[in-house]
Amino acid sequence: MAKYKLGLDCVLTVGGSQIKDAKDVTLNIERGDADVTTRNSNGWRAHLGTLKDASIEFNILTGGDSFAGLLSMFTGRTAASVAVSGGNLSFSATMVITNFGVSQPLEDGEGVAVTLRPSLGSTPSFSCATASNS
Repeated sequence: MAKYKLGLDCVLTVGGSQIKDAKDVTLNIERGDADVTTRNSNGWRAHLGTLKDASIEFNILTGGDSFAGLLSMFTGRTAASVAVSGGNLSFSATMVITNFGVSQPLEDGEGVAVTLRPSLGSTPSFSCATASNS
């Protein structure tokens, strides 16, 4: 039976610096969808995967160590090398911040939801191994 590693082992780096104060890191990888249905599809729609897309989303507190650098990256429209790795996967690309949403909840610290997406000229790399026993 396969066992999966917890997200505690996730490492996120932006511009060579580890973002140790990140919460709930999510890597999204998906493909676009082209409808290639023809009269020969036997009454079923047919689809073909097209371009790949990726995003990395995470939250930080505004008073955290990473806040100033990420804010500067967002306001300066600066691209940086980004990598995320966990127990079974790794992803890296040159990315820009496309979302920097501030939240002010009543019962939690003020935070920022950050979204990173591949920038122009980026050549993302993704690998995923089978689940390991840990």
